[in-house]
Amino acid sequence: MVEKNKQQESSRDKKADQEETPDIKKKSFKKVIILLAGIASFGIIVSFAYAMFVNYSTEIPETQVPNIIGLDEDDALTILESQNLEGYLVGKRFSEEVSANQILESRPESGTRVKVGRQVQYVLSRGKEVVYLQDIKGLDIEQASIVLGEKLFVLEKVGDTFSSEYKEGIIISQDPVAGEYYAEGRSVKVLVSGGFPVSINVEQIEPGYDRLLVKIDLKVLESLIIKKVNIKIVSIRQEGSQLLYNEEVKAGKELFFELEDEIGARIEVYYNDVLAKARKVLF
Repeated sequence: MVEKNKQQESSRDKKADQEETPDIKKKSFKKVIILLAGIASFGIIVSFAYAMFVNYSTEIPETQVPNIIGLDEDDALTILESQNLEGYLVGKRFSEEVSANQILESRPESGTRVKVGRQVQYVLSRGKEVVYLQDIKGLDIEQASIVLGEKLFVLEKVGDTFSSEYKEGIIISQDPVAGEYYAEGRSVKVLVSGGFPVSINVEQIEPGYDRLLVKIDLKVLESLIIKKVNIKIVSIRQEGSQLLYNEEVKAGKELFFELEDEIGARIEVYYNDVLAKARKVLF
């Protein structure tokens, strides 16, 4: 009985194998078809790409990238356009050698053979690196030289003039103006105060006399800022000081003084409490 059952099972397995065989064949055939189709598609793509490459290589003419280094941007773009090339700005950079707004570098480099219509990238120069210029008015020449030297500017004194506001040796004005950025190494021109417009002269009255004649000339300069100036004249002697004059004077006015003072005294003239001139009474 057992043996009969085994024979029946074996018979069913053979029948099942016979039924599955056609399905397996169909699946294998489909895989082969898909593989062949993929290979064919790949071949078509490669052939198309090659044809396009050949067409690009043979039909689109070439030109040479011109040398545009050091040219102004507008001139460089005009030259590129004449070669059927397109200029494209990619950045700006400081340069010690190339002036501002001139071409600093280009890619592809000049002399390279490229297809017409190719984009040529370029970098523009910003010129020398800029530095903030400080206000140096009110400083003396030595102080200003230190400040400007630290910022890589060059101090250039262009003249002296009398001033009602600044004592002798103090910078009155600067060019260029402060508060802006300028290229390193730029010259900063300054006008320096020659002091307040005051002169003190001493004359002998007569031989052997222990007092001398003192002449003081001064002028309050015209100013849009200062309308009045306080003028003070002081005589300093061994026994103490004496206030000789202390008044507000309108801008533009001239003053003349003549006084006698003892030998050895010191005459001081002040503009708004700033010492303008001092002179010992000696002959």
